[in-house]
Amino acid sequence: MPPRKKQRIDDGGDAPPLAVASAPRRTTRASAAKAAQADSADAVAHDPPVQAVRRKAKAKPVDPDTSKRVVRKGRLQTLPDLAVEIQLEARPHAALAHLEDIFNLSRTCKKFRAFFLNPTLEKTLWVPARENTPGLPDRPPWIGERAFAYLLYSPHCHNCGAPNIRKIEFGWFVRLCSKCFQTRTIWYAHASMDVGQIKDSSILRRLFSLNAMTSYFVVEGYAQHRRYSYDQKFNRLFVDDVNRVCEQFMALEDAAAKANFPDQVKAEHAARRPYANGIDYWMQQKELQRRAHLGDTRQQRFDAILVKLRDAGWGKELDYMGKQGLETMFKMPVVRQSSKLTEGAWQKVLGVLGDFLKNTREKRINNEFRKTLWARFQTLEKAIQAHYVTLPRTARMDCRPRYIDLALTPECRAIVDVPMSQAVTIDDFMAVVPALAQKWETDVRKELTEHLLPHLGDIAADVDPLELAISFFGSNNGSCNGPISIMRYPTILAHRCYRTEDCYRSGWYPAEEFLKEDLYTRTAKTLGTYAVNSEFDILARGDNSNVRTRVSFHLDEWGSCSGAVAMMRRIVSAMGLDPARATFAELERCDVWLRCTTCEMEAPDEVIFARSWSRAYQHEKQHTERLSYRLGKSGLPEWRHADAEDMVKIHAAVEERLSKRGSFMCSCALCPDFDASADAMVKHLATT
Repeated sequence: MPPRKKQRIDDGGDAPPLAVASAPRRTTRASAAKAAQADSADAVAHDPPVQAVRRKAKAKPVDPDTSKRVVRKGRLQTLPDLAVEIQLEARPHAALAHLEDIFNLSRTCKKFRAFFLNPTLEKTLWVPARENTPGLPDRPPWIGERAFAYLLYSPHCHNCGAPNIRKIEFGWFVRLCSKCFQTRTIWYAHASMDVGQIKDSSILRRLFSLNAMTSYFVVEGYAQHRRYSYDQKFNRLFVDDVNRVCEQFMALEDAAAKANFPDQVKAEHAARRPYANGIDYWMQQKELQRRAHLGDTRQQRFDAILVKLRDAGWGKELDYMGKQGLETMFKMPVVRQSSKLTEGAWQKVLGVLGDFLKNTREKRINNEFRKTLWARFQTLEKAIQAHYVTLPRTARMDCRPRYIDLALTPECRAIVDVPMSQAVTIDDFMAVVPALAQKWETDVRKELTEHLLPHLGDIAADVDPLELAISFFGSNNGSCNGPISIMRYPTILAHRCYRTEDCYRSGWYPAEEFLKEDLYTRTAKTLGTYAVNSEFDILARGDNSNVRTRVSFHLDEWGSCSGAVAMMRRIVSAMGLDPARATFAELERCDVWLRCTTCEMEAPDEVIFARSWSRAYQHEKQHTERLSYRLGKSGLPEWRHADAEDMVKIHAAVEERLSKRGSFMCSCALCPDFDASADAMVKHLATT
């Protein structure tokens, strides 16, 4: 490295140059050694015997701006070299500073260190500075002013000088790193053995009793339990405290003074504790301030990162993240820093956040596409409704396919799975819905017929199996709690029960298989009233659990019909109809109610009920299933017709029940899709 050019300050005349204290450069060990050699060479050069021929230097033109240059670096280093009068003038102003400022000035350079650590300045400089600093704890009388400032503000180990030690050991008034903690502390049992060599040690050893030592010493990791009392990680004492107590005891010569020594140590320990509490509270407040400052600095850095990300084109992703996503990004180590966001740091942040932002963008686009698909599926639902429903509406019109039944067909996918910028209208679906609906109905009728035929037995050849009075479906696992009256064709196509929206259009997928499907298929299967966010939930969990999805109409385990057909066969026979030929329409027109003679004979004092065919089905189900579960036996009930007197009471009860309306569900024949309770339907008809 070339030598530094000498600085010239000249007014251009013949006058001698001004004596100005130049700011020395920051020195290192090597430069300090060179400076020492230069000083010794200077001393030799000025000895009298040596004469040197001096040549007059030629005057060089000086830049007119040279005299205006001001050297700012290292100005304060010249303060100790100033005249005594100037130093005395500066001291009152320095005393107005805070203690931390004075302490930091004393550590800037060697000259300042010598200047501020001058013992004569303690009362005139350090004491006023401590008094001017608000919130400081009381200074322990055994700690000097400068040592107290060092304890409070120097984050270095007092033993080895290791940096970044933010904890002051409670009651010990020192900062120790993890390594020095072991060397500057001693296990209480070892301390008790060491003091055994002192004369009259029995008095001293009482101070190190496990149960009593906290009254005499500050113990780090105090634990009385046997599990920890033999562990040297616990019950550590400060070596300096132990030595101080031992020295005080050995200095005593009077036996009475030695006997009272434990009380003296206890009193000293109690007197030192308020100072320890004050310093500990002050450190806690400083830590809270430090964390608050770091939090503000990190937040400012994070805000700067957000601004740069928006400028870089990631604004939509930041808006999509929401509060939770931004918190996740804020917790990343590269973001959660308190340093200033420089250009280099920004490039590092951008490189680390690259994958996270790309994944967020993919999720955002997928979410927007899912919303677009759901809007198009709703349009498909309207197209299906427009194809099936004509006013006045009938119950049969509600037994139609849903969007999920047609969404996965190639024809519908060609319409729906197009870019978001392309508009999709109901007319686009109306071109394909009629043919798809007809094919769907044909396939469903075929599936249901094939499912029923093995359980129907011998039936009339000229009767549609789906129209028979005994053709009902049930649930294999008992999860579906829909009424039996809708568990047949075609009402099963519009099935809804209290458990789910549609038992026959839902399914369970292993998460691993579900995530292998494309976005369109996953969206079609998860969008709806109960599974809007299930895909994102699966991705968030990352497990292999099953996920419930929408699927096209199916029976599978939901469609077990053997038990339902057998019970309906007995009920239809009890009503006087032929199970092999009677249709459901004939069952509905049959004004026959049944009474359970089995229950009437077993409990003659109970209330006697007459039941319609659907109520009789539920009652027989109780006999065959619930009695088997509760009593360990099952039995088929015996039925008989309700007589004419019973039917008069039944008709009156039915009319009274219908007149109350209540919560019976009704459908408006003059609206395409309005369904409500009877009470709400009365209000609807009055306002439309």
